Amino acid sequence: MNFEIPKETNTGKVLEVTIGATSAHGGTRTHTVKIGGSTALPFHFFEGHHPHPPRVAMEVFDKKPEKYPALLLDYFGDVIDHPGDMAKKCVDEYGAEMISIRLDGTHPEKGNKSADEAAETVRLVLDSVGVPVIVTGH
Repeated sequence: MNFEIPKETNTGKVLEVTIGATSAHGGTRTHTVKIGGSTALPFHFFEGHHPHPPRVAMEVFDKKPEKYPALLLDYFGDVIDHPGDMAKKCVDEYGAEMISIRLDGTHPEKGNKSADEAAETVRLVLDSVGVPVIVTGH
């Protein structure tokens, strides 16, 4: 008895996005990362084309998270309050391809940091690493 994997066809495509910009494109990053462009669900290689491998960014914070796992403090406890140093450690020691900085401190109930303080933190991370940086905030 043979089993044939059912295949769903789809004419749609995920938009391809380039994260980061090198000096050739007016940016400051050492390299860029392309994501997207897939024509099938993730890991459904039998149904479509996936031009780029899955990517993972390591996350750093503008302030120490209230519920940060104790196990991770063994690895990041020395830099948890220093976003630039934490980003550098993620890249240098753990090989992060990208950094995602979470600006929790801008939330009114978690620090209420100003836009200028947030921009200063992002600049610190950008100056600390050459990889693409993703910024998220509240």
